[in-house]
Amino acid sequence: MDRVWFQQDGATPHTAGDVNQWLNSTFGDRFISYRTANEWPPHSPALNPLDFFLWGHLKERVYTPSPQSTDEPKRAIKQEMGKITPETCRRVIDNFKRRLDVVIAKNGRHVEHML
Repeated sequence: MDRVWFQQDGATPHTAGDVNQWLNSTFGDRFISYRTANEWPPHSPALNPLDFFLWGHLKERVYTPSPQSTDEPKRAIKQEMGKITPETCRRVIDNFKRRLDVVIAKNGRHVEHML
């Protein structure tokens, strides 16, 4: 765990005092959030691969066509997760690095359109 970083956006429930206190005791200075030493960039686009890739990717595949039962999406999510290739993961991480470079170049300020 000493090499693990925790990242979250600045959503109000995520930044409550109790939450930040627990995260601090668990991760020390290795968490990125609002009102911390490693603050989430304000007005930033999605800087988390789960946000800018995975959720949309899964939603597109799992809900087309619309599921007919509550079990269908669960099965489809597992199936679609298994189809994500190492090459896709590499492309997502490369895109993530480019996103971070843009935010750094903008000194953490708002970025209109991402890559």
